[in-house]
Amino acid sequence: MGGTLSIPMVNGILSGCTPTSAEAGKLVFFNQQEFASISAMADRILPATATPGALDVGVPGFIDIMLQDVYPEKLQTIVREGLVDLESQSQEQHGKGFSALSADQQDGMLTVMEEKAIEAPSAPGEKPFFSIIKELTIGGFFTSEEGARATLDVAPIPGRFDACIPLDSKTAYI
Repeated sequence: MGGTLSIPMVNGILSGCTPTSAEAGKLVFFNQQEFASISAMADRILPATATPGALDVGVPGFIDIMLQDVYPEKLQTIVREGLVDLESQSQEQHGKGFSALSADQQDGMLTVMEEKAIEAPSAPGEKPFFSIIKELTIGGFFTSEEGARATLDVAPIPGRFDACIPLDSKTAYI
């Protein structure tokens, strides 16, 4: 997972960025419409299954704070412009905003965005809009207590030390 994280993302994680202000309704980077779109994107990138999803662990609030406090202005601008483009394409293709689309319609739009992001060359210090949001969604999920407990088999308070254990007994080791 470390290869997918950017320097601003790692700095935010190490500084202890938590989603409390956005969860309390006090957005710091997004307006309400943008936050609804980001929430819908995060939900489609990591939907709830047998484990919690991005919305269950407060990822949209994490994204809001990270963009405001950690990410450089260049990447903030890419996100703002990407949201405008997302809403414009959603209106053009489906006649309504991205957050109001069905899950299948959202998935279709995100798939196209991901394909373009993979193909698009980017200058140093820049990333495609979708890549930024995907990075923040994944980072926010796996650095949340609930996400880590559900998927990484984290023991927040270590127990007894066993030097010799079978590797197949755990899903992940951190």
